[in-house]
Amino acid sequence: MRPTASRLRRGAAGISAAACLLALGACGTGFDAQTNQVYQPAAGANDHATDVDLLNVVGVDNSDDTATISASVLNKADADETITGVTGVTDSGDDVEGGKEVDITFAGPIDLPHGDLVKLGEEAEIVISYEDLGGGQYATLTFEFQNAAPVEMDVPIVSRGDEGVYDAVAEAPAQKSENPKS
Repeated sequence: MRPTASRLRRGAAGISAAACLLALGACGTGFDAQTNQVYQPAAGANDHATDVDLLNVVGVDNSDDTATISASVLNKADADETITGVTGVTDSGDDVEGGKEVDITFAGPIDLPHGDLVKLGEEAEIVISYEDLGGGQYATLTFEFQNAAPVEMDVPIVSRGDEGVYDAVAEAPAQKSENPKS
């Protein structure tokens, strides 16, 4: 039994409609689809560019023009590593390109054993300070290491908050000192 012309046309129309639906359904996908985008749910900044991962880095506002840096640091290198210093500038101003220099109290060097996750902030190892520091701002900090390349990142300043989210982060020490360079 041979198909009639009308049956062939209906079959071709059905196949054509199915192909159009598939093509239109695929329009929202591709390499730039939202499901392929990095999702960073926490307030902090992350950097995975070197042998040392800096994770969820934030400055927790101490309400006195200082902020304690809170972060998780993972040493992925084959050997132990050390944070030897931190420098920074604010996100605006005219004293230094990109902003005003940030005063930093650094209780370092900070040892980063191979393969270990080290939490910063519970002991106020790094405290930044500048005039009118407050939640919602950013500071560009450069973390310097003994062996790894320096890491520069924009670190958000967050309010300590009423929810107790940052209760484990130490408040700034009473005195301020310059950043010791190694």
